[in-house]
Amino acid sequence: MKIALRITLVALALAGGIWLWRVLFPGDEAVIRRRIEALAEVASFPANEPPLAKLTNAGKLAAFFTADGEVDVAPWGYQRIVISGRDELRQAAVGARNALDSLTVGAEAIAIVLGPGEDQATASFALIGRTAGNPERQAQAMEFEFRRVDGDWLIRRAKTVEYL
Repeated sequence: MKIALRITLVALALAGGIWLWRVLFPGDEAVIRRRIEALAEVASFPANEPPLAKLTNAGKLAAFFTADGEVDVAPWGYQRIVISGRDELRQAAVGARNALDSLTVGAEAIAIVLGPGEDQATASFALIGRTAGNPERQAQAMEFEFRRVDGDWLIRRAKTVEYL
């Protein structure tokens, strides 16, 4: 009986240690997945977002990208948009927040492939969005190229995946 109790306690301690290690030191894939989810949260906004919050959140959105980051998207039936650099991205985010009443964005089916170097990765996922004008879920296949810059995974390129 004492041996079974000791084995159980050791197994629980080991499982707890592994869990704590993964929480404190997550792998690159987990970090990138969290970055995508955080980006979706920052990109979403309610209908009554105050003007100062629009500017602040647009700046937070731009901070997810490298200084020379590029966005090449054709969102849900609109014309293709190419944005280069954080400043242009920040301005486009403010313009989108002014043009739309509200936007809810999420990411589903995230697949991450780490690059040949330790500082590169690619993430493919389905971008799901809803606006106040069209509350029906819209899906768009996306691909992000990540680079590790000063320990942070930042988006170097974001593009919509074109289907033939």
